[in-house]
Amino acid sequence: MQAHLEKSDAPGEWTAREVLSHLLFEPGFDPVATLRTFHPTNLPLIDLAPGSTHLDGQRKAMGLGQFKTALEQQRTNVAAYVGALFDYHWNDHAGQLAKIRKAAGLSEAK
Repeated sequence: MQAHLEKSDAPGEWTAREVLSHLLFEPGFDPVATLRTFHPTNLPLIDLAPGSTHLDGQRKAMGLGQFKTALEQQRTNVAAYVGALFDYHWNDHAGQLAKIRKAAGLSEAK
């Protein structure tokens, strides 16, 4: 996928780089710290930007290995706190990446 980070599965859709950047959340955002503020009877108000890729200068220069390392660290931290909700989000975007691989003529990821 390294050579296909700037590709999408169709015009107007996110590129692989944008999907990976989106999965890293906004720079400086700590999802575990936010999850720890949840309370069964007093849920926090969270301002989300669901369509944002948070693609800043640093992320525009990241390679696939750097994305993989950053995403794995984030996933490990969040999964240690709560796995089910986060896994749903990741699996949804994994489907996007699979479509991009297919559109690029690559084999299915294993």
